[in-house]
Amino acid sequence: MSARFWARRPICAIALRARSNRLRPSVKADNVTEGIVPDSGHWIMEENPGATIQLLREILSR
Repeated sequence: MSARFWARRPICAIALRARSNRLRPSVKADNVTEGIVPDSGHWIMEENPGATIQLLREILSR
């Protein structure tokens, strides 16, 4: 599908990152929900799966 097709579609963008990562994600979306997973590094799901799942549940329940 072309970029023109996707340019007209609303998307849900969720950006999760480790607390130590100070870089903001580069997402081309109008409405981005950002969350920080504590006590994790590059592999947030492996390093803190409980907090990652909890954060995703909170975001998706909105």
